[in-house]
Amino acid sequence: MVPRWKHTCSILFFIVGKFCLFHSDAQELKPKPHLSGGIRAEAGYLWQSNNNYSSRPPFIGNIYADPRLSYGKFTISSLIQLGTLADQYKQAFNRIGISPQYKWITVHLGHRYYNYSPYSANGRTIWGAGIDLMPGKFRFSAFYGNLRRETSVPSGNVTEFSSFARRSMGVRIGAGRPSNHADLIVIKSADDTSRFSPENIHSYPAPQENAVIAITSRQRIAKRFYLSLDGSLSALTRDTRKDTITIDESFPLKKELLSFYHPRYSSQYFTAAAFALEYRLKDHSVGVTYERIDPDYTSLSALTIQNDRIKAGINTRLNFLQNRLSIVAGAGDEKNNIIQHRKATTTKTMGNISVMYRTVEKFSGNLSYHLFRLRQASEATLLSHSTTHNFQAGGNWQLPGSRRVISAITVGSRQNRITGSRDYANVFARGSYDFIFRKKQRIAPELGVGIFQYGAANNSIRINPSARIYNATTRSPLSWTISAGSNLTYSASRLRGAVIFTGTGLGYLLKKKHQLNLRANFSANLYSVLAYQEFRADFSYSYRF
Repeated sequence: MVPRWKHTCSILFFIVGKFCLFHSDAQELKPKPHLSGGIRAEAGYLWQSNNNYSSRPPFIGNIYADPRLSYGKFTISSLIQLGTLADQYKQAFNRIGISPQYKWITVHLGHRYYNYSPYSANGRTIWGAGIDLMPGKFRFSAFYGNLRRETSVPSGNVTEFSSFARRSMGVRIGAGRPSNHADLIVIKSADDTSRFSPENIHSYPAPQENAVIAITSRQRIAKRFYLSLDGSLSALTRDTRKDTITIDESFPLKKELLSFYHPRYSSQYFTAAAFALEYRLKDHSVGVTYERIDPDYTSLSALTIQNDRIKAGINTRLNFLQNRLSIVAGAGDEKNNIIQHRKATTTKTMGNISVMYRTVEKFSGNLSYHLFRLRQASEATLLSHSTTHNFQAGGNWQLPGSRRVISAITVGSRQNRITGSRDYANVFARGSYDFIFRKKQRIAPELGVGIFQYGAANNSIRINPSARIYNATTRSPLSWTISAGSNLTYSASRLRGAVIFTGTGLGYLLKKKHQLNLRANFSANLYSVLAYQEFRADFSYSYRF
């Protein structure tokens, strides 16, 4: 018989062991905070002999950071962008934004992108607040903030008003997943004139107001068919100082309409629509597209939209031999003046086909052909008609001894159907020979030669020699490169143009997460009416969490 004290000790050891095992499992299951992302600091210097063509200030500095903190089902994504560029522009260069997320709830604060659909809110940064709710198949999003700020520009000894601050708000309601959904979108944007008195508001640029109602959908309508739909109705008031239009009392939803948008005598109404249907079969696909955008279509919450056009096309992608052989082809037609308000109509016909074959390492090659036909005509007169053909072939061969040869040839021409002459023709060949030198350095000399013809007798030859030396090993934390080259143009047996350039770059990897980079480039145009010299130097430091 087992003694009582041994039996009691066995029970106690069993209970303590179970408790320790449970506590250990709980510690392992408890989520731990995880920080990812990175930070990057940049500084640059630019010198140009002709300051009239300067593309940026002499000195610039920028800091970018995108930290992301995760803790279980809670995530915080953020963006920080600070720079030395002036803040008098409509869109600020200094941006700070944060997006906390818990399960299906996401809150946006600060500078954030809101891409709802191509014709409503798309591609613009808004300073404000927003929210996304995605419980299951339900989708709800909303935002409110500044689309741009009030700006003034210096003019002589005074500063003149340039633009009003612009506010924007939007709501999106839908159902489905990101790859299979349908959404209804309402956007309202307006210039803020609240701080201006009615007496002097007419001395400033015209304030605008815009309301957009849009639908967007991505659907899998059959086993292999995928449908995309985008439609939008935009009401744009070009000058809110104009009188409002009286709406009949019998008009349905009059009160709701006037609370959202005020029609005025300067208001205009536009539509835009796009349709795409694609059939997918493993690694192959074929699709058709159609798009129609009214003349002057505008959404103040989207980037510039190319309006006044009807565009239709077909495209296909085929892959064979385990994706080693790829064929991509497409054709389309586009024209403007869809309501016949212009004096002439422009029609564009485009077509392309490209074939690419690649192996694992030894060889890859490509062939491509592009067609572009442009036709401009009035009611009874053909104003211009030109056809452009471009053919390109290239290859990449890996030779014994880690040597690599890259070559490409481009042939192009443009025929003017009005005069019957060829106003543009070119043949350009480029080749490079890349090999390892002394086991660590890689040398990549390159040579390009082109023959160009403009008009009937204006022939020229362009030569582009260049070379690059850089270290080929990945074991060393230090990376460097030195390059030099020139663009030489000969015409009538004389040197007509010469551009030389040289550059160097250094990089150093510190403890696998810290990276230092230094780049310096010099270029000069020696034979040109617009002769110039330019020197650039850039330094950057990056750290990945």
